Amino acid sequence: MNCLRHASNPAVAACSHCGVGMCADCVNAAATRDAKPVCSGCAPALIKESIMEHSRVRIKSAVCLVLTGLLMGLGIVTAGAALVKGGGGAVSNAVFNIVICFGIAGLPNAWAGMRGSESDRAVDRALLSSGNGGGVLIGLIIKLCFGFIFGTIIAPFNAYRFYRSFSNSGREIAECQRLLA
Repeated sequence: MNCLRHASNPAVAACSHCGVGMCADCVNAAATRDAKPVCSGCAPALIKESIMEHSRVRIKSAVCLVLTGLLMGLGIVTAGAALVKGGGGAVSNAVFNIVICFGIAGLPNAWAGMRGSESDRAVDRALLSSGNGGGVLIGLIIKLCFGFIFGTIIAPFNAYRFYRSFSNSGREIAECQRLLA
């Protein structure tokens, strides 16, 4: 097989997307996907696809970062207001406000991390359908409490993770746009 663009040159690799032959010169100049060369015909479409995917990640990260930041900020502001107000229990009110807001901010990720196996969920469904859902309800309340506690701890880490994802996807988009230019 010879190179598609340079018919007199033997192919040393094939495009990872369409499979056409590529000579050494084309491979050296080619874009890569999963460390494999992509021909000049396939590269623009794959780069545009990558831009779309990174844009979706960027939007999701931005929304999560804003919501997490707002909840954490609300906790800090209400804690500060409780401390300024003073009086009996001002510190405990401040801590409570931070725990509530940080817990809500981190709860989705904490809850996802505590999901049981499929067999655990099947047993829960069977107990609920048999009318013996009291144990499942207690288990759900315990999971919710632990999720809230873990959510309080992981909220700042989530905010950082969302920021890094937002930042990295922006760099990837810029690099893809540079490759298209």
